[in-house]
Amino acid sequence: MKTYQVYAVGMAIVDYEFQLTSKADWPPEIEKGTTVLIDGQKEKAVLKSLAQFTPHQACGGTSANTLSVISGLGGRVFCSCKVAEDESGRLYHQNLRSHGIESNLDSSAKATGNTGRCLILIDTEGEKSLYTQLGANHSLTPADLKPAALQNSEYLFIETFLATLPSSKATITAALQMAKEFSCKIALTLTACKTPGFSPSRLADFTQHGLDLLFCNELEAAYFCETDDLETIKESLKKHARQFIITRGAKDTILFDGETFFAIPTYPTTAINTTGAGDAFAGAFLHALTTGRNFAQAGIIGNFAAAQVVKKAGARLDKQDLETLAAFMQASAPA
Repeated sequence: MKTYQVYAVGMAIVDYEFQLTSKADWPPEIEKGTTVLIDGQKEKAVLKSLAQFTPHQACGGTSANTLSVISGLGGRVFCSCKVAEDESGRLYHQNLRSHGIESNLDSSAKATGNTGRCLILIDTEGEKSLYTQLGANHSLTPADLKPAALQNSEYLFIETFLATLPSSKATITAALQMAKEFSCKIALTLTACKTPGFSPSRLADFTQHGLDLLFCNELEAAYFCETDDLETIKESLKKHARQFIITRGAKDTILFDGETFFAIPTYPTTAINTTGAGDAFAGAFLHALTTGRNFAQAGIIGNFAAAQVVKKAGARLDKQDLETLAAFMQASAPA
């Protein structure tokens, strides 16, 4: 049995969530449902338009959010990321430690400049837009990888947002090559794939290494496969990954285990904030899969986790949520 369930290479992002109180509060210059990369000047402009709101500040990033679920359920995980030597970077490093996530930050050099952060606007119906300044994430290099930890991991987890950055290509390629050498399964999430610079062809260098598991929601899958037809999407994704999951909001989640398709119903809930739903799903799913559950059981557990995180502000499950999830796992899908 390997030491780590999941080794992630991902973004170090501090989230600033703005929960708007009415439709009229939404800044007219910001399109809903978008994920946009911005520079410092644009960030200042967005913050100015939201000056009347006090943001909820939290450490985020797809990889850390996903790993926090696994660690919170008793798993062991590792993360390679990059922060700057600033207040946000120190906060992020401490946050990883407090969530039981081992990382390269204990020994890797910090970047100059600023740590990455994401401005998240959430409307009264839970719809959101993400404006991200990447900061130190541009400085992630192969030297930030820890081969000994990756060799002792069951899965390498990579987020699309990082995989499509030109500055990260060498790092992701090195991680994928090591994963194949170490017989470590490869999982990729298409989270926030609809960003400038992303296209299916941009992932060609990475998918050629062979994806074992792909996570995406229906909109991301449609964008990636360049079609809205679900049946066509399902057949297209078979070309990219041995197994995959398509989450669909309140509709049934579609799973493909390499041989069979499953439709797993979601859990009724009132969505306050959908930020982190996909991350919670992926974390719970990977933990379930690496602790003996089958693919369908892992999907049920993933849906339950996603239903917990969307009921409140913030992108992560808290201690009580994790205890509820752990009890659900034990009762509904024993290993």
